[in-house]
Amino acid sequence: MVAVVSGLVLLISGSSLFYGTENFLGIGLPYTEHGLVDYEKIGYDASLNEFKAKLDEKNILYNPDNLVFMQGMSLESYPPITDYCGHVITEEGTNDYWYQSVYKDNRLGKNQITEENPMPCIPNMNSCICSLEQEISVRFGPELSYFDENEEKKIAEIVRKEFETNIANVPSEFELVVGKYNFDFGEKYTEFCGKTSFGREFSGVLSDDYAKMVDFHISIDRPELCAIYESGNQD
Repeated sequence: MVAVVSGLVLLISGSSLFYGTENFLGIGLPYTEHGLVDYEKIGYDASLNEFKAKLDEKNILYNPDNLVFMQGMSLESYPPITDYCGHVITEEGTNDYWYQSVYKDNRLGKNQITEENPMPCIPNMNSCICSLEQEISVRFGPELSYFDENEEKKIAEIVRKEFETNIANVPSEFELVVGKYNFDFGEKYTEFCGKTSFGREFSGVLSDDYAKMVDFHISIDRPELCAIYESGNQD
């Protein structure tokens, strides 16, 4: 009986906290397609509202179109533990602000806003902020740039060797085309992408003047920041 009452209190308080109403049995809460309370949606809405509230508290003026917000990793538990992050450029374009939070046990952790990137993206990093940085590059980055022919040939040789020595189920003969991945990890890195004749897209990062492969991914879809120059045509 105590457990049932506690569950009702949790649902009612959750509804009150995020929707401003005390609906019996959690009426008004978002649900997944499987009929479970959608804690990821609750965490998303609560985090986005907190980000905007903190900007308002600091009297920061911004164009809503310049605010980027997303959900990061979510641990497969119930309720899940989920990361959220956001970024916005001020209306004057002179400053930008970053936001982080984690939704766990019906509470927001971290829940902080900073004027500097709290966790700059590095190769092989899997984080909300890293995904956010790349989304910002997609939306607001400069026009895509391309490798020259010599750079393409040099990287193509390295990528071919990577496929032949470290990737399973690769045809004995295949063609590949290399392009530039337009995301800047830093001066010591060279970011690349491309496609193979057997239907796979790839992306990766080299360091130490092409001497070391520090990141390599194979996918079906081409990354949005991938710029390939082929037969006189830019993809």
